[in-house]
Amino acid sequence: MSRAKRYHPLVMLLGIWNLGKNTVYFFFFLFVLKAGSDAAWVKYGRLIILVIAGIGLLSIGWNWLTRRYQLDDTSFRLEQGVFVKSKKVIPFAKIQNINRHTTVFHRIFKVTAIRFETGMDGEDAAVEFKVVSNEEAERMEKRVAGLIRLEGPSDASDVGEESAEAQAEAVMETASRDLSANPSASPEAPRAPEPDWRMHFSPTRKELIKASFTSLSFLVLIPVLFSLYSKAEDFIDLDLEDKAQGVLAVLMSSWWLAGGVIVLLAVVSVAAGIAVTFYKFGKFELSSDEERIYIAKGMVETTAFSIAKEKVQGVEITQSPMKRLLGLAEVRLITAGGTGEEEQEVNSLYPFLPVQQAYRLVSEMLPAYEIAPGMDPLPRRSLGTSMIKYSWVWAAAALILLRFPPPVPGWMSFVEWWMVAAGLFIWTVIWSLLNYWNTAYAIHGPFLQFRTGGLTSRLFISKRDKIIEVKVTRNVLQRWLGLASVHVANRARPVLHQKLSDVPAVWGQSFYAWYGERTRDVRVREDMV
Repeated sequence: MSRAKRYHPLVMLLGIWNLGKNTVYFFFFLFVLKAGSDAAWVKYGRLIILVIAGIGLLSIGWNWLTRRYQLDDTSFRLEQGVFVKSKKVIPFAKIQNINRHTTVFHRIFKVTAIRFETGMDGEDAAVEFKVVSNEEAERMEKRVAGLIRLEGPSDASDVGEESAEAQAEAVMETASRDLSANPSASPEAPRAPEPDWRMHFSPTRKELIKASFTSLSFLVLIPVLFSLYSKAEDFIDLDLEDKAQGVLAVLMSSWWLAGGVIVLLAVVSVAAGIAVTFYKFGKFELSSDEERIYIAKGMVETTAFSIAKEKVQGVEITQSPMKRLLGLAEVRLITAGGTGEEEQEVNSLYPFLPVQQAYRLVSEMLPAYEIAPGMDPLPRRSLGTSMIKYSWVWAAAALILLRFPPPVPGWMSFVEWWMVAAGLFIWTVIWSLLNYWNTAYAIHGPFLQFRTGGLTSRLFISKRDKIIEVKVTRNVLQRWLGLASVHVANRARPVLHQKLSDVPAVWGQSFYAWYGERTRDVRVREDMV
């Protein structure tokens, strides 16, 4: 067992860097732009920002001095505090995902950040190391992944969840047997690459350029320009609006000058979109071995995500309208643990995969999951309930029109009001038809599969033993038409709820009976029988 030790000292420098990023605008405004101001609010503002920065610096140093971590044979042990000490134990068996993130800061100092996500909520949701050496991160990842493999899958579907101590003892016994059989082995020693490791997908340069147009990332220049304009107007006391109108008038005075500016902006926008796509998905790699799935992406800032195949709670295949036209799809793995910050969320596979290739990758990486080739559509009577469900907006507009027939002065004429109501009605019909056509469902063996969505189509696949709760409901209209709604919950953070509306009531009953056979799929402890 290793001794408890402090976190990497560079975590303080990272904290100072983040503190500086959060306060640099206030410092620039108060101490540079308002340097000659004697206003009271400026003086108090300077004092407040200095106090906040000082408290932040003291907090960064105090946290480093009072926090320690330790890895034993089965868990993380975290300590914090001097006068009031707190200790936490996070068993390796609770770890769902392992996420690495390497920013420019980390690259400069040749370190990385690593986050071990659990399926729990609150303070125990993750064990995070914001700065750690690459060697230490590799050692921790191999230790955690290796002992989880020895312990075997631990899932929410297990009946009678064991305590952390019991899980630790089971892992220790298994590890001891393995070490006795092979004394040269060590949990801390890096393992050789898995013989069944396989690279599934890595986009070519041509595919990345295609993805930049599919994702409409070339439009990124518009919000950037507006953001720069608004910030300049806030911090620089100039009449930018008048100057902008003057520049626009000069450009519009000559057609060739206006055309040249439009072409230039188009070229810059396309180049910016391609750069953004390469920044996000450059060096993207999707691979797996017998036990885990690995996703890595990024050229400047790199992110790596790994998850044990047994921890995957379900699969989602999503198609936006643009992707449906181009025959592309995005595959997302549903996991019980989160993935940290928003920019680190990489449990989504490459979001611009051809549909058939997406299905093939799911079968290759997750042999335990099967995708049914065909699904049952909704019955025709479901279209009526869909029309009624989505017509409340149009109905509300029509009731307002009947209640207040005179036109509202200065807002909208009587004819325009009726045109809006007619447009809402047409949209209601179109939306109902899209939802009806895009909804389908199937049960094949232990797998549940259904597709929902109007403009955006979502295909959901899960196994019976990964579903933690089901519910079948029927409102008054559904009872009259012989329909029902199916509700499904999968373990995630937060819990992922799925709803399939207006299926035949008979299928809802068979679905409920199908889930009742879940005891065949889960493990039951002998001491619970």
